[in-house]
Amino acid sequence: MSDEINNSNQISPSFSHLPDSDDYIRKLETRLSKVKGLNKSLTSKDMITVLQKARDDYMSHLISSSAGQLSLDDYDGDKEVSVSYVEKKLFPEKNGVTFEELQHLLESDVLAKVSAECNSETSTDTNVDR
Repeated sequence: MSDEINNSNQISPSFSHLPDSDDYIRKLETRLSKVKGLNKSLTSKDMITVLQKARDDYMSHLISSSAGQLSLDDYDGDKEVSVSYVEKKLFPEKNGVTFEELQHLLESDVLAKVSAECNSETSTDTNVDR
């Protein structure tokens, strides 16, 4: 029985290795070590890449973390408005503490009033031309 095993493990004399098989095996072993994470030293470029990715993830989380849209169904004047940190820092004049304050802020939006006046003036100007 042991003779049969030894005979099956032996390579036939007609078999020859390809000239690049050793290089191929070496490349496969290198890939395997990369996958396993062996022999990997952390470089400054790797650290910068990881930090940039973390910063981008954090910023996208800050931007998208607003509580939700205002709806008339769940309107409560004393209920606090939850706004993302970035919106609070970028647009403090548009952020109210409660829904009631937010409503008054939106009503006193000067830019919206000016643009509405300009739109009404252009619409009356176009009606006069006809």
